Amino acid sequence: MLDRMMVLDYLIANGDRHTNNFGVIRDVGTLEWMGPAPIYDSGSSLGYNQDTADLGGVTFVGCKPFSDIWSVQMGYVRDTDWIDFTALDDAIDRCGELLSSVGRYRDRGRDAAIEGMFRSRASDLREWVRTR
Repeated sequence: MLDRMMVLDYLIANGDRHTNNFGVIRDVGTLEWMGPAPIYDSGSSLGYNQDTADLGGVTFVGCKPFSDIWSVQMGYVRDTDWIDFTALDDAIDRCGELLSSVGRYRDRGRDAAIEGMFRSRASDLREWVRTR
């Protein structure tokens, strides 16, 4: 679960995954641990507070909760076998289509900037996985 969360946070440049932003699900009757909670509270991502021209690779975004440096945090990721780069590329295409359907994003070029950020970070992730 943590590997997937850290990889997603890297891809979307989420700089606010503090310890209150992930958890587990328990059965309310028995209190049995059911599994990890879905990823939530990712609002501090996608360059939400950056000008469109500054989105590039968004390399300056800090991260949490295990380090404030992406390269250190990603070093904690142990399992990358689940990453399907073909599916990731398709998801980025679909994200670009969705963003371009929003006039205020398309008109300001923000749709292409966010899609470019995703592509850049996915490329960096691909290289990181290849060289591990």
